[in-house]
Amino acid sequence: MKLDTEFIQLPWRFDAGRLAAEVAAIPEEAWRPHPQGHPGNSALPLVAAGGDPANDATKGPMRPTPHLARLPCLRQALAAFGTVLGRTRLMRLDGNAEATPHTDTNYYWFERVRIHLPLVTDPAVRFLCGARELHMAAGEVWIFDTWQTHNVVNPNPTRRIHLVADSVGSASFWAVVARGRRPFAADGPAVFEPRFVPFDPAAEPELAFETVNQPVVMSPWEQGEVLRFVRRELAAGDNPRPLAVELTALLAEFARDWRALWAAHGAAPDGWPAFREHLDRLAAGLVRFEGQLRLANGSEAVEIVRQLAIRPALNPELAPPAAAGPPAVAPVAGPAGQAGDDPGAFRTVFSSGFAGILEGLGVSLLVSTYQSGRLIAVRADGEGLNVHIRAFPSPMGIAVTPAGFILGTERHVWELANQPEVGKKLQPHGKHDACYLPRKVHVTGDIRVHELAVGQDGLLIVNTRFSCLAGLDADNSFVPRWRPPFVTALSPDDRCHLNGLAMIDGRPGFVTALGATDTPQGWREGRADGGVLLDVPSGEILLSGLSVPHSPRWYGGRLWVLESGKGEVGVADLGHGRVECLARLPGFTRGLAFAGRYAFVGLSQVRESNLFVGLPLAERADELRCGVWVLDLGSGTLAAFLRFEGPVQEIFDLQILPARYPEIVEPDSDLLADAFTLPAAPLAEVAPG
Repeated sequence: MKLDTEFIQLPWRFDAGRLAAEVAAIPEEAWRPHPQGHPGNSALPLVAAGGDPANDATKGPMRPTPHLARLPCLRQALAAFGTVLGRTRLMRLDGNAEATPHTDTNYYWFERVRIHLPLVTDPAVRFLCGARELHMAAGEVWIFDTWQTHNVVNPNPTRRIHLVADSVGSASFWAVVARGRRPFAADGPAVFEPRFVPFDPAAEPELAFETVNQPVVMSPWEQGEVLRFVRRELAAGDNPRPLAVELTALLAEFARDWRALWAAHGAAPDGWPAFREHLDRLAAGLVRFEGQLRLANGSEAVEIVRQLAIRPALNPELAPPAAAGPPAVAPVAGPAGQAGDDPGAFRTVFSSGFAGILEGLGVSLLVSTYQSGRLIAVRADGEGLNVHIRAFPSPMGIAVTPAGFILGTERHVWELANQPEVGKKLQPHGKHDACYLPRKVHVTGDIRVHELAVGQDGLLIVNTRFSCLAGLDADNSFVPRWRPPFVTALSPDDRCHLNGLAMIDGRPGFVTALGATDTPQGWREGRADGGVLLDVPSGEILLSGLSVPHSPRWYGGRLWVLESGKGEVGVADLGHGRVECLARLPGFTRGLAFAGRYAFVGLSQVRESNLFVGLPLAERADELRCGVWVLDLGSGTLAAFLRFEGPVQEIFDLQILPARYPEIVEPDSDLLADAFTLPAAPLAEVAPG
């Protein structure tokens, strides 16, 4: 936030020693590297988007992380500020290091002040802002002009730790600011005596956290304020006047049309395409000014217009009921799998509500991740989750059947049957209510199997390499059943990247493909917006212009589809030829399953570089996560999440298993040596034992 002076000391003082001792108890592994990788800089997130310590985003409801619950002194200090809290962290600077000079020009900080409370410092540590510098002593509280270039330099070998809270402020907070000391301003209080705020062991003050920090559609009044600010800063910069006048005129024209669009639509969804088109026109018009104009603080003018007026101006994913808000409780760290599951297991972080959802539904979740060669069963275990990991070569599509489930892998299709009697013998006794063992395997060869489904005519496979839907029989690798009309030959060259299948009443209803193309790998060139959804019975293309569509599903009388390239969950509006975005999530959305009032959505963190580059989602690369997000279909909000960290970065499919705590048996497991299935008559003759 731009202030009228470089630094203001607020009239509070805290017990820095007590606060520092509390922070010292936090384990070292909880600290995270700086998001931009600045050497010697690390942070401990206390308030973050969705309460997720790994989420550095500045958009979305801000909620306490699990770390804050362990810091009662810091909670009381934050409460003393008397304001709504945004992103809040402990910022640590190693000895003989600096924070690197920078300005905070992101939209989030346009109206948010940054509050600093030093906990551990040294008199030699200097805070620089513009042409001024000073030392912030331990226990003091400061704000400063983040619009100016600023830096922190720590010349000694000891670490520096500050509590840093972002906030829009409140009337009472700004009244306190007015009484603050301004060391480099002519005005200020004649007498400045900071009030000591003691720690009260019996107090547990309520903290207010921000829920709204970006608009669904920026109002013309806010756009006007933002653009007037940019024009003032532009006029104060040293710029060629004719060029500055041209840019000012372009911004004024944009603002007038934005006001007209608002008068016609307000923030209603029917206006979103027009608002998006208007933003795209402005972005195109800015290109000729690139690198030629600077604001008073030295920032590049075009980039600031993008940060303040374009990128935050339209956020359909935040519209009710689509806002994927925070989990009801803060996330907790989960185990990296159970003993014997996977010695090199990854780490999980999940919201505590996830287990309750699975328990309430009486189900578990099956997740395939081809990139790491793992099939994952997610099981409720008390109030936590048990993540059960099994190895299969490149597991992809999953189809659940009354007898078990079917899994497509790199060169095979496996059928696993549920033998609950085997499960009863597993340790701990009485824990497992299902045990899925491999019973059949079909060798398909490398057909790039994607989704599977079982219908009235048996198993259907999305055969991506041959651009068709296929069945299986005893004599062939596969049996082609259907292919898109625009694909003219059965050929092993992935012509359209057919990938998803939605069944209706036991019949194939809809498929998704990444392009309506008929040449080898032809879909790659237009992958960002060339995706299609087809009607299987007619072969007609019902939707086009989709961004990497996956996982079509028919549920609740609606056709759901994931636009993975945008990280979106949507419902197909076939009458208007579009997908209505219901939620935008922090990952490459792929894998979708429904149970009761919940939608389980798979998120991938990265994609192979030659496919991921150029997608809309690439602009949010720093926000992307891997795991399973659970949406409440009644409210459209995020009900729970499970995040994977470590080697698992991509998810393909996920399905609901009708068992609370199943065992999944690998093909080479010793359990198969003594687990038999027999017809009823011979089974009756088996001797007990």
